[in-house]
Amino acid sequence: MPIKIEKLNHIYNPNTRYAYQSLIDLSLEIKGHTFNTIIGQTGCGKSTLLQHLNGLLLPYSGKIEVDSFIIDVSNEYKDGKINEHLMKKKRKKKYKNIKELRQRVGVAFQFPESQLFEETVLKDVMFGPRNFNLSLEEAEKQAKEALSLLGLDSSFYLRNPFDLSGGEKRKVSLAGILAFKPDILVLDEPTVGLDKESKSQLLNTLKSLKEKGITIIISTHDMDVVLEYSDNVFLLEKGKLILSTNPSDLFTKHYSLLGGKEEVPKVISFANLLKNKGYKIDISKVKNIDTLVSQIKGNL
Repeated sequence: MPIKIEKLNHIYNPNTRYAYQSLIDLSLEIKGHTFNTIIGQTGCGKSTLLQHLNGLLLPYSGKIEVDSFIIDVSNEYKDGKINEHLMKKKRKKKYKNIKELRQRVGVAFQFPESQLFEETVLKDVMFGPRNFNLSLEEAEKQAKEALSLLGLDSSFYLRNPFDLSGGEKRKVSLAGILAFKPDILVLDEPTVGLDKESKSQLLNTLKSLKEKGITIIISTHDMDVVLEYSDNVFLLEKGKLILSTNPSDLFTKHYSLLGGKEEVPKVISFANLLKNKGYKIDISKVKNIDTLVSQIKGNL
């Protein structure tokens, strides 16, 4: 399920002294069945961009295509002036079927507590399917399947979501989205606050979901995640897209664009060190320690 964005602009507090343009003429394309990472410094527009992908935020100008669903507001923003009341009224009528988009594009926020509210885990995970008009029996079935996929068995069903650990809350939040079976999964900084084991479990689950045909889009500051899991990387700076590439090229050809504010993954630094000493290392195949070891063995 592909995504195409053309000249996307978003302004917070328009027509006020506090107006701030978070996205500026941003255009990008995301192919279906891929793992994509959005990177950039805090405040660059990552979260704002992600919330446009299922209509949680609507652009002030530009065009967003998610498969056959199109949000086109190319003519509503002129010279920084917006008739906000007229715009909201017009969009409410124009995009009354936006619920269909939200069923196909699931979004998980950075802090799972913001998406948990029911008295039990099972009820919380069932909320999404029920909201999309599934029967009680079907919603429960899909909720249990989603929880099982994330390693949460029946012992979690009747537990209070707010009594869970941070990693468990993250899983329940994600299960609540997977339960209504979206085609695209969008996560804002999903590994923040997770220990090494929980982080690895979550990322491997996302990798498995991609292999099953779900398009994955995450924002992250973790360059090791970018290197090991991502197919495509999009670098934002002050609301603009300044680079669309792959992880290998990011860390070999374009790293200077990060301004030295992000660390090169250690496996890449070590691989470059070996290459400079005469080892035949294919940097494009180095994703983690295991793949680096394989490259080293090829020299023995």
